[in-house]
Amino acid sequence: MSHPVLLVTSDDALAEAMGRLASAVGVSVRAVADVASAGRLWLEAATVLLGPDAAALGAPLRRAGVVLVAPAAAGERVWRLAVEAGAEAVARLPDDESWLLERLACAVDGPAAAGRVVGVVGGRGGAGASTLAAGLAGAGERAGLEVLLVDGDPAGGGLDLLLGVESAPGLRWPDLLEVRGVLRGALLREALPDAGGVRLLSWARGTGQAPPVAAVEAVLDAGRRSHGLVVVDLPRSDDPATAAALWRLDALVVVVPAEVRAAAAAAALVTRVRPHVGDLRLVVRGPAPTGLAAEVVADAVGLPLAAVWPAEPGLAAAGDHGEPPGRRPGTPLARVCGSLLAGVLGPAPVAVA
Repeated sequence: MSHPVLLVTSDDALAEAMGRLASAVGVSVRAVADVASAGRLWLEAATVLLGPDAAALGAPLRRAGVVLVAPAAAGERVWRLAVEAGAEAVARLPDDESWLLERLACAVDGPAAAGRVVGVVGGRGGAGASTLAAGLAGAGERAGLEVLLVDGDPAGGGLDLLLGVESAPGLRWPDLLEVRGVLRGALLREALPDAGGVRLLSWARGTGQAPPVAAVEAVLDAGRRSHGLVVVDLPRSDDPATAAALWRLDALVVVVPAEVRAAAAAAALVTRVRPHVGDLRLVVRGPAPTGLAAEVVADAVGLPLAAVWPAEPGLAAAGDHGEPPGRRPGTPLARVCGSLLAGVLGPAPVAVA
């Protein structure tokens, strides 16, 4: 077994504390008493945790990724020891446990993915947000990204049904409601159902409660570390779990049918979520029963027009048969999601005719 984390200390209490933290995120740690006993692991481990006792003996060969770990009672001398040992950071326990858990998880998951966390929400009920979220996830998979699709609406019926994977093995939200703190991204990815190359976190039928804020935070943080794109299908509700998700988004896409009342409802929603998200974009869905132009809808909602989603005959029927939305190349939804993905990943919105 490989050990991405090396712990160097002869302090039994410190070793026990670090073992507990490593176990919490499923990280393998190799513990040695001093640097001389580490051998090749001193250079090969992704992260080295160095106790004050070992740091005081000196490090014969400096390397990146060394963190000096010490109890808060160790005093200010730990900073001098950190400089002398070439450590890049100091973690004081228990105050810095959260930061250290994140560091341990990243030692196994690797550096955070370069993608983004994108939310999708309907300006009114039935706007097609879930369908667009599924299509956007599919566009990310076709672009070669590791994609996580998160069902953020416990009352939405379940994205697993929409994608036709309701019988696929893997964890659902009810299995993760007790998650707190740092969740290993690699473990999350391996445990979730595979929906055509997209990892899916969906709801099980009959579970209508909103997830705890801590679980939402842990899942989205783990998803960001381990996936190039995380797409979150969000409810229109105003609850703490939804607010926690909004704060973690790089962009929020609002889907609005080309109707006056839908535009008014979307404008009210945008006013509510704008303080939580810096980048909001609009998708206007056709057909427009009265010929209302997408640009007029965008002006009424107060958002830049990212895409126009034209009518697509047969889309609803395909969904009822478990065919993932937007997977057929050349369909209106596939084209819109491809262009929308390019806009979301790029610096500015992209309009689609």
